Order: sequence, then structure tokens, then C-alpha cells
Amino acid sequence: TNNAFYASLVIENPCEPPTTLFISPIMVSDKPNPVMISPTNVCVNTSVNFSHTGEYGELASTTTCSSNGKQVWTVSPEIGFTPNNVANLGNLNNSNLNAGNWTNGAVNLNGTFTQTGTYRFKLYMSNSLCGVDSIEKVICVQEPPTSEFTLDKHSICTNNNVKTTNTSKKSACTNNTYNWNVQYQDTENCGGSAGYSFANGTSASSENPEFTFTTPGKYTITLRTSPNAQGCTPVTSSQEVFVKAPPKVTIPTFTGVCAGNTISPTATVVNCYSTTTPTYSWTFGGGTPASSSD
Repeated sequence: TNNAFYASLVIENPCEPPTTLFISPIMVSDKPNPVMISPTNVCVNTSVNFSHTGEYGELASTTTCSSNGKQVWTVSPEIGFTPNNVANLGNLNNSNLNAGNWTNGAVNLNGTFTQTGTYRFKLYMSNSLCGVDSIEKVICVQEPPTSEFTLDKHSICTNNNVKTTNTSKKSACTNNTYNWNVQYQDTENCGGSAGYSFANGTSASSENPEFTFTTPGKYTITLRTSPNAQGCTPVTSSQEVFVKAPPKVTIPTFTGVCAGNTISPTATVVNCYSTTTPTYSWTFGGGTPASSSD
């Protein structure tokens, strides 16, 4: 017989010729093998696709081998997940182990999570000969990420450190990935080129890095928060640090002044990112007055 095994039994004794018995056909079929493809972590209000790439199992008959069966999807809790088509779930009809009572679901399922939390998706598969098997996956649904941080100082002198404190919302499902970037501007022409480094063993991917600044200028620190979850978009936020230097002063050059005449020199001062008003102290050697704070 095609697609079958058989067993034979030979019985003999010294007094009789051998007798052969056959057990045939013995047809062996496969159990279903459910395999679910789905994300593990997703953002709320994200559309998600579930599919199964498993097999119903080969069903042997005297004429052929076929593969067919049923599948049903279940989700717990049901509130918080909205399938695009409810019928695609199928229904066990309170009969987990008797597929004859099932309402068949779709091979692929898609829908949207509208509430955060932990969901258990289960895929049941069956065929007509070898029963039921199932597979379960846990899906974690989280809020969208935030990017927030504070600085212990916003204005410093060169060769000083600035510490960050990352206050971004923690992911309920998995660890966020952080990336820190620093942009430099020298609008007052006091520095020339960027001068900063990560300090005390921190790096661009640290949760709370520390920076050392060696060149005066305006530095913009940007934090990019990236969650490891489907449907979540990375977000950024920025803060500024002003690194001060001694002011730059230029005064006009006088080629000569006749005795008894007056002069009124004017200084051009670049404050080099200091937020305080500069003070002045003039000294006029041999002049009257000998000094001035104007």
C-alpha cells in the first residue's frame, strides 16, 4: 500500500509449516507544529502583524499525503488589542482540544494595541488525525519614549566639567538606547575650534555622561533616546553650555598727543561667553586722572 508501513509476524514450530501474519497498512501522520512570528516589544497605538509559519503536519492516506488543518488565535487580556478583522482570530468555542468545534481563524493576524501592558498571544493549530498543539508569546506594550535631561552647570570656565542627569522616561519593556552629541559654535571668535571630551569613563552611549570643556564657545548638548520596541520613534532634546574665557580687549593706538590736550579712549570688549557685565580699570601713566573705572 502506498504511503504506509506494514509489520509482519512469522509463526512456526517443528510440526507445522510457518504461518505469516501481516498488519497493514500502518499510516503515520505528523502532529501540527505551530511557529509564531511577531514582535516582542511595541509602542502603544502601533499596528502589529502576527503570522504563523508552522506546519499542519503531513496526513497520510492510501493515495496521498496532505497538509491541512485549522488555527485559532487567542489574546489575553482582550481589552487593549483591536484586530483589524475580528473573524481572523477564529474561536475555540470552549473546546481547546477538540478542533472539530473550532471556528477557523486566519493564517495572518494584524491589529493595534491601544493600551500599554503585557499581552499573551497564543496560536492553536490542529489537524484531523494527530490532535492539537499550541505556542504562546508575550508582547510588552509601552508608552512612547521621552528625551529629557538636566545639567549641573550651564556656564563654566575652560577646563571644567559638566555632569548630566538623564530624566527620560524609562521603558516598561526594555532598556532604552542613548546617544549623546555635542555641537560647537564660536560666535564671539574666542575659541576657534571645539574642545570637549567625555569624562570619568563615560561615553556617547552612557545614560548619564560627564563632559570636560577646554575651548571657550557655545556648546549644544543633544540627547537622542531610542527605545528597542516596534513602532517607537526616537526623540531628541538639547541644552546649551557656555564655556567662558577671559575677555578680549582692543584699544585704539595713539601716535602722539600734545601736552595739555585730552584723550577719550574707547575699549572694544568681547566678553567671551561670560554672562556677567565686565568691569573696567584704566591706568594712565603720567596723566590726570591716573586711573579710571569708566
